[in-house]
Amino acid sequence: MKKRNFEVLNDGAVNRSIAFTKKEREELGLRGLLPYPIVSQDMQVKRVMNALRRMPTDIERYSNLTFLQDRNVDLFYKVVIENIEEIMPIINEQSVIFALSNPISKAECTTEQAYQWSDGKAILPDYYV
Repeated sequence: MKKRNFEVLNDGAVNRSIAFTKKEREELGLRGLLPYPIVSQDMQVKRVMNALRRMPTDIERYSNLTFLQDRNVDLFYKVVIENIEEIMPIINEQSVIFALSNPISKAECTTEQAYQWSDGKAILPDYYV
């Protein structure tokens, strides 16, 4: 049985919020449950990032990202994937290992980029420095 109405909106795995098309809204019984404008996921990513950048602390950013993950999984992962350097330090306090392959010409980033993106927190093996 296909989810409808509030079941859709309460399921973060299927909820796309205002990115649902008119047809999808009708089929899923969402008419009147969402704001009228339809906003693309790309525009929603921009809005989320603008809002996050205005927040004064990482704990506020983390809290909002957690809420987003609960409400709209697709949008959460799109935000993370498209802004990985900025988001990863907020959602993961563990060490992040940037892929520096052999040969260096095939690496995903340079040692300088890893250092810059991590605000100087990158730990690099001696042979890369």
